[in-house]
Amino acid sequence: MGLRNGEAASPQPRSGLSGRTDALGGGSKGPLPGPEDLRVFIGVQTAPSPANAEPFSKYDYAARRHAIRQTWMAEAARFPHMAVRFVVGRGPDGQLDPGLAAEAAEFGDFMVLDVQDCYTCLTNKSRAMFVEVARAFPGVEWVVKADDDTYILAWRLLMALDQYAAAGADYIGCLDTGTTRSHRLHRWYEPNWPQLGTNYFTRAMGSMYILSSRVVRGVIAPRQHTLRQSLSAEDSAVGMWLLGSSALFLDDLRLCSLGCSEASVGMWDPREQGLSPGAALVLHANPLCQAAVRQDAWPLPYAVRPLKPPRNPTPAQREAWEREDARQRAWAQMRK
Repeated sequence: MGLRNGEAASPQPRSGLSGRTDALGGGSKGPLPGPEDLRVFIGVQTAPSPANAEPFSKYDYAARRHAIRQTWMAEAARFPHMAVRFVVGRGPDGQLDPGLAAEAAEFGDFMVLDVQDCYTCLTNKSRAMFVEVARAFPGVEWVVKADDDTYILAWRLLMALDQYAAAGADYIGCLDTGTTRSHRLHRWYEPNWPQLGTNYFTRAMGSMYILSSRVVRGVIAPRQHTLRQSLSAEDSAVGMWLLGSSALFLDDLRLCSLGCSEASVGMWDPREQGLSPGAALVLHANPLCQAAVRQDAWPLPYAVRPLKPPRNPTPAQREAWEREDARQRAWAQMRK
């Protein structure tokens, strides 16, 4: 979860995505760049609202999409080589939900996958999205998976992607572990728990994470029909797919900020697995988050995960803590 052996971060952008600010477009959806021109694809996973969902409630997914269109999606449309699309599947009958079909016809900002869309189908939905992006956009460099209750600063994202390219990172997110759920009725039941054991390995939390085209094309797309499924625990599935590869994992707390700061890239609440209803509109009104303000200087600062020393540590525990603390401080200093 650091740089490759002997590789240092570049002091300047290597891919130059954050420098591509010419030929700005307009509109909330923005026309898709040509297949060879698209470099960054942001897939916002969403679904039809339940029939009994209260307006503007947690389950009003249409209201979430409307808030995204009004805020950060409109800013992302200004940048060439970047596209944002709402990603949906189909119903059990193979048809697109009528409400989503009408919305797609009105706004033209959907990617419709030929997979069933349900909560226990999320792993298959993410896999299908990665495969479709790799197929449709040969020039794509980065694929961002986000939920529809996440707020993203597009300009900051481009700067962060340049840093990831300089570090050679492939799988970026807010890394975490957790208990595998072996009860079939649990919301996040893990069918692979006999193989995984009682705890997950380190993987990116699912509200927002980023994959390089190297792992999308080299790991996921060619093996799409043999990869293990994890039902609703799609973030754990993606981490499991990449664990046996040479993908470089990178823990980046800027992708799970609780609010606006000088380093924020993606905002959602890890404790709530997303943002509360209407939070996107509140964030957008914050001067630090206003998309029109793009005064950030390279390099974008990193956020360091605070470490607490163990209580009454043994000499070995104290040495391990000091070594990890020094590693994280050096990792942050390297990018100043």
